[in-house]
Order: sequence, then structure tokens, then C-alpha cells
Amino acid sequence: MTTLASFLEAYQAGLFPMAEPNGPVLWYRPVRRAVLPLEELRVSDSLRRVVRSRRFEIRVNTAFVETIRSCSAPRSGETVDSVWLDARLQTLLVEAHHAGRAHSVEAWREGALVGGLYGLSFGSAFLGESMFHRPPVGRDASKAALVHLCHGLREAGYTLLDAQIKNEHTERLGVVEWDRHRFEEAFETASLMPDRMGEAIPAIRRGPFG
Repeated sequence: MTTLASFLEAYQAGLFPMAEPNGPVLWYRPVRRAVLPLEELRVSDSLRRVVRSRRFEIRVNTAFVETIRSCSAPRSGETVDSVWLDARLQTLLVEAHHAGRAHSVEAWREGALVGGLYGLSFGSAFLGESMFHRPPVGRDASKAALVHLCHGLREAGYTLLDAQIKNEHTERLGVVEWDRHRFEEAFETASLMPDRMGEAIPAIRRGPFG
């Protein structure tokens, strides 16, 4: 049984987990690590209009459990058996949330949670884990949450936003790849800093056009 302490220690060693359906929780340390440089977030004109319009109310840590459960739901073309964020990881993440380590950034519309993301904060590093949105009303909701997150992290002096693995979607947002050594060196330096999420939260809620 993985404890919260060992769970967080693995993250601090530069690993991230994925659960095998009906199997073990596996920890990954890829040779190439995806990172979103905070000053290089690509915001399209249409997304900028969405954020400026305040279509979504951005909240932080008001629905953490619902956020991670939504992130764990099968995507289009997936089955329940292919989901990596299983009940074991969700339980540990909730513990990490109660310990002040894991956080959700949520997009709400008309009183409903329609998108968001979650991750873990270590010093001046934020380890992004997963995003979700609920179409059609939640179109661009997770991206809006990311724009708010990046703004808040920059305002609070964060130096690293981890995105784990690059794909076509995240690459369009500005995600790049670093070699393992560069990532782990940057993360080690950032994780030794005082945790800055308390400073970031007001700026995340406010957003870049607040």
C-alpha cells in the first residue's frame, strides 16, 4: 500500500504515476520531459477572447475531488479499462490535496463545473497532471483554466510548469521537451524554494485581464 509520504517522495524524485488497469501503479521517468515555459504560453486570438469575456468563472480548490474524477473519465475512444487515473491514485491525490500539496484550477459556468485541471506544487514548480472539459458548454474551459494558472504562477514567481508528455494538443499551447537531466536539475532547484501556491491563488482567480 503506497503511503502519502512515499507518493510525494516519488514526485520529488522527478517521477509521475500511471496506474495499470487491474495492475500496479507504475512510475515514469521519461528521457524527454514536457515543460511549458511560463512566458511562452501560446494563447490564440479566439482563446484570448474567451478569457477576456469572463465566460468562465475560474476558481481554485473548490471542487478538487470532482475535478480529478472528471479527469479520470474515459475520453472519446477510450474505455474504463484504459484509464490511468484509478481509485488508488485518486485516494492519494485527495490526501495530497488535504495536505496542501495538490490543487485544482476549475472553470465554472452557470454554477456548473465544466472544465479544469489539477497538479501538485513543490516550491516554485507546478507539476501539471491532467485537464478536462465538458462539451459543448465547456469548450475551451480547460484552456481558460490553463491561461489563468500560467498567469498566477508567473505572478508568484514560479520557475517551472511540468506537462509530463508532449502531444499535439499541448504542443499548440507552447509545450516543449527538455532532456531528463535539464528537467531534474531545474525541478530540484525549484522544489527547494518555499511553496508559492498561496501567493499564486489570488492571481489565478483574477487572471491576466482582471
